[in-house]
Amino acid sequence: MLLYYGATIAALIPIIWILFLRKLDLFKQLKLPPIIIVCILGALTTFLAHPVYKYLIDPTGFTTDGTIEGDLLYSIIGIGLPEELMKILPVFLVLLFFPKLIKEPFDLIIFASVSALGFSFRENILYVFKYGYEIIPARSIVSSPFHMFTSCIFIYGLIIWRYKKNVKNKWFNLFWFPAFAIISHGIFDFFIITTSSIFFPILSLFYFMIMVSIVAGIFNNTLNQSSGFSPKVVVNSDDTIKLVLGSYAILFVLYIVGGFFAGSEAMAINIIRKVNYFNATMVLIMVTRLSRIKLVEGHWFMLQFELPFSYNGGWKIKGDGFNETYINQYLEEDIKLYPFPKRLNPEGKKYHAFIEKKIYSNDMQLFYLTKVYKTDDKTDFEYYILMPKKSGTTEFDTDKPIAAFLKLDNLEFINNPNADYSELPFLSWVEIISFQNNHP
Repeated sequence: MLLYYGATIAALIPIIWILFLRKLDLFKQLKLPPIIIVCILGALTTFLAHPVYKYLIDPTGFTTDGTIEGDLLYSIIGIGLPEELMKILPVFLVLLFFPKLIKEPFDLIIFASVSALGFSFRENILYVFKYGYEIIPARSIVSSPFHMFTSCIFIYGLIIWRYKKNVKNKWFNLFWFPAFAIISHGIFDFFIITTSSIFFPILSLFYFMIMVSIVAGIFNNTLNQSSGFSPKVVVNSDDTIKLVLGSYAILFVLYIVGGFFAGSEAMAINIIRKVNYFNATMVLIMVTRLSRIKLVEGHWFMLQFELPFSYNGGWKIKGDGFNETYINQYLEEDIKLYPFPKRLNPEGKKYHAFIEKKIYSNDMQLFYLTKVYKTDDKTDFEYYILMPKKSGTTEFDTDKPIAAFLKLDNLEFINNPNADYSELPFLSWVEIISFQNNHP
């Protein structure tokens, strides 16, 4: 009874990540039916594992031997290679028979991800029946996302080959990223299965976290290349994080409920202990980093081989934590600016303004070029810069964000790629409000 219940819970894992991917699919959103079909095809590819191992791998006698080099080689060639090829097969079927479904680079990421999630779903069911109900947290937090990560890395070489212009070694990338995906899969499994050192399972978690950083960059770069890109559209990271964390909370509650079906009190306690602060922290770091997307049309960020968090007087998840949604809702719109504090605006002035466009500095910090009208007919105006406030109180409400109001004396300043925006004179903080609303 408990194992069948666990197999049902396993179905929630691909659903959670499909919801996440659809939150990121902002521009030319894929319809749900092909996503579901590719996910099912990914699950069906697991049936290829038996003949692959029976007729290709097992006859060679190739297996783990307890040594570091032997276990690592088997993990890469005997596990990583066949599994990555099986997971990516549905994507190539789409490219071969339904190429019109691919309208932008992120479509390839979605198909690779859901195929991997389908593969992992059936694998999860097999693992529940083989190793027990208690394996669900590890499979949902680490194994299923990692399958998705390596498939994204595999297909990224094709994305660069198809969409990145003026890049050297295009053919090298086409083969390097699949090889990197296979090797990464093998290294991760090696850390788990080898008995050579008690430290290897710990290293697997660090390697998993490094993959989070790499795939966050892949998500960002593919979205930046969308043919339907619009600067008015941004990822609402707060909503995305809440959706996935809430979904995982439901999954863990359902998992704990399984304790009531346990055969003994000890087993029920062990089930509950599997959901702990460490697991919750892993999910929080992973989801937060993956949701921090800085959309810059046509820009390719360098992929970072790093941990997704850092410590400098306190723990911090990497990526820009600023939610652009609050200011971006007013892009290319008339607004009212209310300067504060009062000592910087003793006369209580307010300005009719228009946010014209986004500007990125050389270090990819976001600013907004803003017209401030001097006359009601909008014929006379001056340009200023709005710099979003990213720490402390950043908005009085979701529709009243706060920004620094900077003086711009020469419009040519923004055309300088090395311009230092910190040199612009600070006038005051301003509260940004829709032109249609009255200040409270």
